[in-house]
Amino acid sequence: MVPAIIPIPFVQYVKKEDVFSFLTSRRKVVGLVLFAMVNVNVIMALAVFPRLRSMYIDLGIPVPMPITIFPYGITLLGLVYLAISVYLFSTKPDKEKIEELISKYNDGEMISVKQFTEVKLDLLVFFLIGLSVAYLLLSIVAPIYSITSSV
Repeated sequence: MVPAIIPIPFVQYVKKEDVFSFLTSRRKVVGLVLFAMVNVNVIMALAVFPRLRSMYIDLGIPVPMPITIFPYGITLLGLVYLAISVYLFSTKPDKEKIEELISKYNDGEMISVKQFTEVKLDLLVFFLIGLSVAYLLLSIVAPIYSITSSV
């Protein structure tokens, strides 16, 4: 079974013996998602941003502020994502806490992993991904739209 980032209303069950490995794998999946966002940000910064900036200069249109500050913001977001990814890959869930919670279940019993998930971490990841999408929309897509509507 592949662990996934599942919104809170949906319930996932695993065997008692597999809870720790499931949560460890889940942390790695969250880290991979953030690392993928780092890659998207790098591609945008290296491929799209320079062409967009040169397009503004070639057309003689003043470069808007979102394009001017884009490299700084995307670098900051990338570093935050990278730091969280490294943290998630290098740490494991609290085994003592998990053992304490699953001790009341019988061997082989299916347990809802909802009670073990790190909701704060999930919310942080969703917020950061939303922030990244909004930042890319405001700093790349909106300027492209303004260029095409003015030409």
